[in-house]
Amino acid sequence: MIYTNYYFLGTFDPVHDGHIHIIKSEYARCLIPHNVVKSQLIIGITAQNPQKGNTMYTLDERVSMMINRVLDDVVGHSDTDISLKVVNNTDELTKYHIVGSGGISIVEVDSENTFDFFENKLDESHFYNKTIKSVFNYLIIGADQLYNINTWANATELLERLDGLVVYPRTESPVAVLRFVKSELGIYSNKIDVRLQNKHTHISSTELRNNIKNKRKDL
Repeated sequence: MIYTNYYFLGTFDPVHDGHIHIIKSEYARCLIPHNVVKSQLIIGITAQNPQKGNTMYTLDERVSMMINRVLDDVVGHSDTDISLKVVNNTDELTKYHIVGSGGISIVEVDSENTFDFFENKLDESHFYNKTIKSVFNYLIIGADQLYNINTWANATELLERLDGLVVYPRTESPVAVLRFVKSELGIYSNKIDVRLQNKHTHISSTELRNNIKNKRKDL
């Protein structure tokens, strides 16, 4: 059996339609029947992004938002239940798991750096690959993150170790993203899969937070 993990990481402050579009699209891919490959989508919600300062919503609020949106808009309530798994934070394993016909895990990441969490998962996969499993790992990001890839901690090491990078265009066209990939990422370009653009993927959490702040000021 081959195990394929798709990681979608961020603060999700707040969760919005762009996030849900990406989750829906990737979850649908996980549900495609296959006799050899078992896929799952892991949504990692981090406490804080050190580059963005304090979050508007607490981690518990954002986890609750994500669970409700996934249940309402992605998998549906009828064939799904939620089991709460209390785990050791040092292991950074799944705390909330949505169990349905396919696999979606909502993970509370006990780290400011989501890439630390992702690297831990890569380490686990390396161990499994040496024992009984074949595990492949893909990271899902927006094109805006791709353009800043040179600012990532250990970017080259991550690109070396992951099996693929799934990129969703924001305001730009997929062609523009592909052009950037070919010109800037060279030998890693064959690892990058650019998805089609959607009307929701241009939504920005930062803009939403600013709009909420402005509305509160007007009250």
